[in-house]
Amino acid sequence: MIWPNMRKSAIFKLKNKKLEQQKKETALKTPVQIYENQIIVPVSFQSKGNQVEAKMLLDTGASMTSIYKSIADIFVIDRAKKNYAQVAGGSIIRTTTVIVDKTYQFCLVWMKRQTEMIKSPGHCL
Repeated sequence: MIWPNMRKSAIFKLKNKKLEQQKKETALKTPVQIYENQIIVPVSFQSKGNQVEAKMLLDTGASMTSIYKSIADIFVIDRAKKNYAQVAGGSIIRTTTVIVDKTYQFCLVWMKRQTEMIKSPGHCL
């Protein structure tokens, strides 16, 4: 026979274990928004002591991270060099390569991430 107090203790431990597991699983989930056929994810940029929260398009075919100049202007970042990038439609756009101290995407943190700053949507040469 299990004593009532021992049984309560075992049930309490089991519930705590389940809660801890749920917390871990929740911490690994990213709240996404689906808009038509696009996946929008939350992201955070940190540089020079300032932090910016933003939502970005998750582009599985992208070879780089790009941010709009309006977001980059919120915090001071080192502008490394002028550059060019080819976008999905084949057009070439002007970019500025910048280094962001920390980029938080999903459950990941990138330190000193090279990022391409672009002027605005649809800005082509």
